[in-house]
Amino acid sequence: MKKQEKLYSTIIQTPLGFMKIEADDEWLLSVGFTDERSGEGENDLSRRGARALEAYFKGEKITGDLPIAPAPTSFSAKVYEETKKIPYGEVRSYSDIACAIGKPGASRAVGGALNKNRHLILVPCHRVVPKSGGIGGFKEGQEMKEYLLHLEREGHSE
Repeated sequence: MKKQEKLYSTIIQTPLGFMKIEADDEWLLSVGFTDERSGEGENDLSRRGARALEAYFKGEKITGDLPIAPAPTSFSAKVYEETKKIPYGEVRSYSDIACAIGKPGASRAVGGALNKNRHLILVPCHRVVPKSGGIGGFKEGQEMKEYLLHLEREGHSE
């Protein structure tokens, strides 16, 4: 039987609300918005994730290699890896991602995988938009997606 890993979390305040960065001793497990105001004990990894996000909201690119927990499926892993290649301040379509992973016609499946992304901003699903125009869906709402895209276009927050 596998030993239960200890979980750590760091909470930061951003212009969009509080974000929780969860980690164990090996991986960043999740990054998302929360109503919580305090974490469950931090570790170096949760603090590194927090520092990266704080820099991001100051208009800086996230640098460094943060160990993000593996995706739940091989398809999701391919989608997330391709999404992480989208340069800061740019967007790609769901169709672009589908083609890049060798699955043309799987645009909806790409959207479904991105909707389950547990590493907001670190896996920049907000940079994926419909080919037909507009900004598309976002688990945290279109206003947040618009804010993140604007932040990256401008290089700083308002």
